[in-house]
Amino acid sequence: MSTERIIVDIDPARDNGAAVARASKLARYCGAELELFASVYSHWLGGSESSRDTYLGDVRLWLADLGRPLVEQGLVVSTHGTWHYPRHEAILDRARETGADLIVRAAGQVSRLERLFLSATDWELIRHAPQALWLVRGSELKTRFNILAAVDPGHPSEQKSELDHALVEAASALHVAMPGELHLFNAFVPPTAVTSVPVAAGAGAAPAPIPRIDDALVDQVRAMHESRLAELAAAFGIDRQRAHLGVGAAAEEIAQAVERLDIHVVVAGAVSRNWLQRWLIGSTTEAIFDAVDCDLYVVKVEDQQD
Repeated sequence: MSTERIIVDIDPARDNGAAVARASKLARYCGAELELFASVYSHWLGGSESSRDTYLGDVRLWLADLGRPLVEQGLVVSTHGTWHYPRHEAILDRARETGADLIVRAAGQVSRLERLFLSATDWELIRHAPQALWLVRGSELKTRFNILAAVDPGHPSEQKSELDHALVEAASALHVAMPGELHLFNAFVPPTAVTSVPVAAGAGAAPAPIPRIDDALVDQVRAMHESRLAELAAAFGIDRQRAHLGVGAAAEEIAQAVERLDIHVVVAGAVSRNWLQRWLIGSTTEAIFDAVDCDLYVVKVEDQQD
């Protein structure tokens, strides 16, 4: 994973300490430049240019104060404040302008119902940011920072394979910057027999046949997943004992693994598609974000299909 410029979304209404701590530690390891960025907006001030400018000026001074200790630590830090709404658009615009390859943000807690009616920043960034995205939910950095990469080596798609390698590369870089345990995790839903009642094609016709799944096929699928997961772990020098296979829905299995293994960040991925397909982007990643309480680090790869 090559990280050269990190942008940290700073929200004046939120505790940004954990996000800044993670971003600065990674920047120190990678030699990356760091920008503290704030997008502010208040409809109460929208009609008064002088009030708006005064508030924005105060925010910019505040950002400079936040960045000063980081500069004293030897980091290359810039700050930028802007007046813009909605917030996710301002973040994406600034990331594009500066060439940032990682966005770090203190994640909010937004319910599923709220996401139907609000432009929730976290979810819009998951869907639209082409850059890597680190959504921070935890507190200050622990002495040991445990990482879980949610991979899918059993998937036949070449792009899924590319994504898996990008995920493990990103997780490995985080692991070096923030020592702890690095785990791989793959969950699969085994084939099961169809339990619905066979339907006849018409009057007097025999019911259509239904598939019968025997135990041998289930064992074969499990063995395939175990083998490919072991190969992926070996390719990156990860102890086989830290490559875990879950049986069941990915988000639920990952949530259980997070608790069992004391994971601080899940590295998950999505294939970026065009805007017409945006609701398909990272559906599993979004489900993981719903299911876990730890950090989420999202890696994207571009869809090469026309």
